[in-house]
Amino acid sequence: METPVFSRIASLLTAANVPFFTLDHEPTRTSEESARARGVDIRLGVKAILLKAGEEFVLMCFSAARKLSTPKLRTVLQTRDIRFATKEELLEKTGLVPGSVPPLTGKLFSLQTFFDDSVTQLDDAWFNCGMLTRSMRLKAADLVRVSEATVADFTEETSDQRPVNAK
Repeated sequence: METPVFSRIASLLTAANVPFFTLDHEPTRTSEESARARGVDIRLGVKAILLKAGEEFVLMCFSAARKLSTPKLRTVLQTRDIRFATKEELLEKTGLVPGSVPPLTGKLFSLQTFFDDSVTQLDDAWFNCGMLTRSMRLKAADLVRVSEATVADFTEETSDQRPVNAK
C-alpha cells in the first residue's frame, strides 16, 4: 500500500532521475530493527529526527550508527534552546509517526534540513519512507543532492560501534 508521503518521495526522485529501490518488511521502530529487516549494516541507515531549535522546527539527518552531539547542534543551529519534537508535533508537521520519517521530509514539508557529514561518507543510504513497513535505498550522494540540505558536522560516535549483523 502506498502512502501520500511515499508517493511524493517516489515522484520527487523520479523527477530528479534518481534510481531507487524499495523493500517491504515487518514494522520497524528502531534503527537496529530496520537494519535487521533490510539485511544491511546499521551504518547504512539514515535517521531523520525532527527537532525544535528556538522557535523553528528542523530536520536533522545522520547515519544511524551515530548519535546527536548537543554541543555541535548548538553551534550548527546557533541556539542553546534545542529539544526533540513531541509525537504530536511530529504528526502535526509531517503526518508521520516516529520511526517512519524519511530524510526527504524537509523537502516535502518545507522544513530546514541538515545532513551530517556521516551521510556524505556513505555509498548507499537506507531509510524508512513514510511508513514503518517500507524502506528505500538510493545513493547517498543523490539523497543529499535532491534534499537540498545543509551539510554540517553535528554527530559523534556512539559508545557501541558494533555493526548490526545482516540476515
